[in-house]
Amino acid sequence: MKKPGGDSLVLTTQIYSDQAKNINAWIGFETPERSTRKSAGLPKTGEWDANGGYIKINGVAAPAPVFSSPGSYRYLEHTWFSPANEIPFTDEEFYWTRKPSKISLKKGWNDIEVVSKRSYKKQNWMFALVPVELNQDGKWTEINEPGPGYRAFK
Repeated sequence: MKKPGGDSLVLTTQIYSDQAKNINAWIGFETPERSTRKSAGLPKTGEWDANGGYIKINGVAAPAPVFSSPGSYRYLEHTWFSPANEIPFTDEEFYWTRKPSKISLKKGWNDIEVVSKRSYKKQNWMFALVPVELNQDGKWTEINEPGPGYRAFK
């Protein structure tokens, strides 16, 4: 992990694949605080993160999810005692409740680069990338493959 300047972090890791293939992964940047909705909201169309973050796989920008309400749910301060606090959350707001994204891997080691940016002082600054697969019960679970697998973010 390195901080290139300003309020951005560059995280790098690698994923090993024994063959070229597509995998599913939950990928998420800032998520709203459940008690107050505070977050930069959903990103605009074509973006991963409302704060300007992104992910690259082997140097190529990964395609962002398609949101049904792009650019919405932006609350940079606590919403206690305001009507916004009563708005129900949607599956889109939490990366672990939306459909996983597809990641294309080549055979061998795949370089992953994530840039996570802070755009406001009280931001819930975070990032997650979790390779997942459907289990026998039809639920998404973390991939648990034998072999070299994954390396932790640096």
